[in-house]
Amino acid sequence: MHGNAVVVRLKSLYALQNIRCILKDLKLHEGRVLCMGGFMVLIDFSSKDRAVMARDEIVGNKVVNEVGSLFGKVIKGARVERIGLDNSFQYLGVLVNHGNRIQDEAFIRWRGETFKVWVV
Repeated sequence: MHGNAVVVRLKSLYALQNIRCILKDLKLHEGRVLCMGGFMVLIDFSSKDRAVMARDEIVGNKVVNEVGSLFGKVIKGARVERIGLDNSFQYLGVLVNHGNRIQDEAFIRWRGETFKVWVV
């Protein structure tokens, strides 16, 4: 399974109970879920590409927080939810050293492509 699996620590019992539905929503339903104990699960995929795709989807909060950290210290992190919500925008708290409103753009590279995101 080396390279074809992702180990995930879930943060709620709801996520643990619904991990297969969550994977289906992410179009990653072919992953085989193995419980490791507690809130830890191992998700085994048929290929390394699928495992990398899963990892990229699962770490959505990290990406949003990294964009926020370009403008200051993140003091209230993002909470990207996957089920049934519009994820085209996210809120997070950033401590800056000025009083001006932030209105800028940043670029994210994902799977060899560059995407522009707007930050307000």
